[in-house]
Amino acid sequence: MTDFLDNKRNANTKSIFSIIKILLFFNLPNGILLFLSAGTVYWAMGWLYILIFLITNSFISIYINSDLSNERIKKHTNSKKWDHYLLILIFLFGVIVWIIAGLDHRFGWSGNIPITIQVFSTLMVIFGNVLFTWGILSNNYFSTTVRIQSERGHLVISHGPYRFLRHPGYLGVCSYTIFQCFMLGSVWALVPAAVVVVAFVIRTYLEDETLQRELTGYKEYAKNVRYRLIPEMW
Repeated sequence: MTDFLDNKRNANTKSIFSIIKILLFFNLPNGILLFLSAGTVYWAMGWLYILIFLITNSFISIYINSDLSNERIKKHTNSKKWDHYLLILIFLFGVIVWIIAGLDHRFGWSGNIPITIQVFSTLMVIFGNVLFTWGILSNNYFSTTVRIQSERGHLVISHGPYRFLRHPGYLGVCSYTIFQCFMLGSVWALVPAAVVVVAFVIRTYLEDETLQRELTGYKEYAKNVRYRLIPEMW
């Protein structure tokens, strides 16, 4: 009984620290950029956007496998060099999306986007976050950088969303990257968002080629699950 209570207490402590970590390192900077650019905190869609990502990231942080959690924060010498450049591009233009969306809200560059489009886009942002979360929690090798994790016994994952797509997490990211612009009422934010999506398409292709060359069993898996990113297309 004591062990059970200790484990529960440790789990609760981990949950609290996980949420604090997410607040400090993602949602707080995100919110600051978004609302500073907007020049106001009275922005319902901005707060809803932050809340969606807070819930998603907190859930991932709490329930993610501890080995994978450590893997994602470490630097690895065998990470692919091209991936570092893509990640920098993705990060920079992802930040630009928030800034432009905020400025657009302040100055009204995009005019009034119909509420029906904003509601639908909000649902797509939620869908993208759920798919991304499902991909991470189903794959113990979902690393921050592209590499073969030989020291962790890297295996092909074929359950969960990986039954349908080879890179479902990236489809989730692309979905919320595009639709967050409409959710936040900014057509102009689509410009940097498109750069992020293109970078993820390139990353999907290069990562898939790497896995087919270097990960045992992946070629056979790719024959069974034909599509990398978009069902029935690619």
